[in-house]
Amino acid sequence: MDEAVEQRLNEIRRLCCLANIELGSFVAETEVALKERLKRALTPSEAWFREGKSVKRYWEFLEAMTSHTWEYQDVDYWYRLLRDPSDTREAIPESLRYEVLTRDKSACQKCGRKAPDVELQVDHIVPWDYGGPTVKDNLRTLCRECNSGKSNKCFE
Repeated sequence: MDEAVEQRLNEIRRLCCLANIELGSFVAETEVALKERLKRALTPSEAWFREGKSVKRYWEFLEAMTSHTWEYQDVDYWYRLLRDPSDTREAIPESLRYEVLTRDKSACQKCGRKAPDVELQVDHIVPWDYGGPTVKDNLRTLCRECNSGKSNKCFE
């Protein structure tokens, strides 16, 4: 450990002792304060989120703002932390499901199989996790087999 860092830590220990504060509590409170400060620093404007809530766009924002190369798991952590809790995924309304199934003639858009021979699901083309809206043009019919394992990946 760097000598200057060690001196600072000793000073923090001394100050905690003088103030009758347990060092572990001080560290925990400092960690919370640091996370809040980072959250404020890494939060784009409200308008940015309204323009399109995608992890990819947030990743680009972070790298431009911090001049740092970010790993996916770090971007994903901050993106989920900052995303408005009201932005949670909601079920696709039944009326919209019906419109998509009717448009797609109750057939899987990948393999062509039709109901009632297979279980059909209405799926986002651009995944919701990547900012894909729940609108008719971003939904398609897939059979359970074609949709399973896809998760939030885009494919034709």
